[in-house]
Formats: sequence, C-alpha cells, structure tokens
Amino acid sequence: MIHKGKRTAGGTMSADQQAKVDILLDEFVTLLNEISDARQLQRGIARSSLPCSLVVVRDKKKLLILAQLRMENLSTMYLEALDMDIAMDQALSKAAWEFGFEDPFVLEFPAGLLDMPSADRKEELSRLASQHLESEFLRFLNLLTQLRTRPLFGAVPLRLGEQSITALVPDSPQGDRIYDIINKAAEKNRMQTRRISRIRANKTSLRQAWISLCEAKMVVADLSTDHPEVLYGLGIAHTLGRDCIHICPAGQEALELDRTRSLAYHPSDPNRLEDELDQALKEWLSPLAE
Repeated sequence: MIHKGKRTAGGTMSADQQAKVDILLDEFVTLLNEISDARQLQRGIARSSLPCSLVVVRDKKKLLILAQLRMENLSTMYLEALDMDIAMDQALSKAAWEFGFEDPFVLEFPAGLLDMPSADRKEELSRLASQHLESEFLRFLNLLTQLRTRPLFGAVPLRLGEQSITALVPDSPQGDRIYDIINKAAEKNRMQTRRISRIRANKTSLRQAWISLCEAKMVVADLSTDHPEVLYGLGIAHTLGRDCIHICPAGQEALELDRTRSLAYHPSDPNRLEDELDQALKEWLSPLAE
C-alpha cells in the first residue's frame, strides 16, 4: 500500500490526525484494489497500491497526499496548513521542487472525510478510487506508447545522489573560480558537489558526466562563456528534467524555463553570486510548512 512499509515519519500533525489519515488511506487503497480486481487490472498499474514516500498536507479545505513511488528509504511527512488553500499544480510543483520527488502524483480528499465513519464515506472514497485508477491506467497506456530511447551514454542509473549538485563549468581559470563559488554555497547547505568540465575527453568522461547528471538533485551551469561542453551537459540536464540554476553574465537576458532559475555573475563581486546562490539553495531545500 501507498503508506505501508518500514519508513521514517514526522511533521507538525498531531498523532491523532496522523492515525486518521492512515485509516483513510487503508480504506481508499482497499477499495482501489477491489476495483482493480473487478476490472481485471494488475494492482501495480495504480502507483498508490505500491509503497511510496509521502508528504501529507491538510489545508483548510482538503487533504492532499503528495506521493513518489519508491522501493526503499521510505518516509512520510505529515503537515498542517490550515490557513492555506493549496492548488493541485502548486502541490505538484512543491513535491518536485521542495521534496525532490521525480515523478510525483497527488491524491486529494475533502478534509471532512477524515472525521466521518467508515460506512458513511465509503461511497465517496469508492468514487475517488475509481477516478484515480482511470487516471493511472491512462498514464500507463501513455508510457507504453512513448518512443523508446537508448542513450549513447548508457542506461539511466536508478538512484539519486543524496543532496547532490552537479556543477557544469568550463575547464578554465574562470571555471575554477565559478566552481569554488558553487562549492562554497553547497557546503553552507550541506550538499555535495560534483564537477563536470571535460565531457568530450573520452568515453569514460562522457559516461561519468551522464551518471552525475542522472544522480543529481540539482544542476548548476556556468553560462558566462557559452562553453560548448557546458551547453551540451545542460541540454542533457534539461532532458532529464533536473532542476537547474543558470549562472549568466550580468546584463545578459536570462533564459527562463520551468524548474530553472538564473543568477547574474559580476566578476568584480564574486561574493554577491555566492550569497545569491546560497539563498537560492536554501529556498529550494526549504520545507513546505515554512
């Protein structure tokens, strides 16, 4: 089940409310599995029938379950935001940006269901389970029809680095200075940094760059010199859907894309970039409750 399995748990929600959430999810997944069986569908098609890491948020109107399918290192964070009304797209964005969920999905329940007897909420939970199963089945069909790719760099690694940053910087004196700034900002936020400078040196370098980009939680790219290897690596990072920070020359128009952020580099004031990068990382790491 979505909330079962050995896991760490915490948050701001009371133990009583956490127990109510767990019971609600028990009932929801039981109904979901019954519907899957009745339609002769494999239960694993719906990710909510499998173990997931969760961020549970109760706002003033609803209960949101932000979920990421995982086979190990499971966790559940129970949060209350009773003065907020969180939209679905906002929840998905926060799941990806603030909690590092790579392919998140969201379950939404009316908050009032938490306090209803099981028999009284069964019909509504069954309706929500049916809707969720249909959505997950369509997602499954879409995955089957997608173009299959075979990257030149090798298979995609299955794990993410723990709080890791991959730095795309040129192999040059200025690249050294930029990397030093990136590394200092990362250390302030207890993040590890990997440097990629010479992607095209040989096959091993290309393979290592690919692994670093696949495992990175965040990519920081130095675009101050339009270095071809940096741009090549950044294209791979965007294709992988990594959150990126672009370091651009001061005064240059920044390329703003979804899940990217641009910071200006003033060669005469490197401390300014370090402070801004430090702040950007703190915002990226900040919890939803703040």
